[in-house]
Amino acid sequence: MPQITNERTLQAIDMLRLSYDVRFDSRDAHLDLVIVIAVTLNRLPITAEGHATGAFETNRAGFTVLRPITGVAGQRVNVMHSDGSSEAAVFPDLIAPW
Repeated sequence: MPQITNERTLQAIDMLRLSYDVRFDSRDAHLDLVIVIAVTLNRLPITAEGHATGAFETNRAGFTVLRPITGVAGQRVNVMHSDGSSEAAVFPDLIAPW
């Protein structure tokens, strides 16, 4: 279970910014993250910067975004990756749980 601390909210008329610190423990290792979520009229960038101390083992790390299917499935989306590259894609019609 993550330990969530230092929750911060900044709200303006056209923007909402949420941020918080997260710590995961795995035996003698730790993974510390700073999560920032910025909501504007046409963007939803989410960033996570982290630092592992010790041999922190994980199968995967990331975000799960639940979205409505109506009006979204089959629509085009531009995915921006953490390395600065972008990828044109399409939301799937069906989502498998894995």
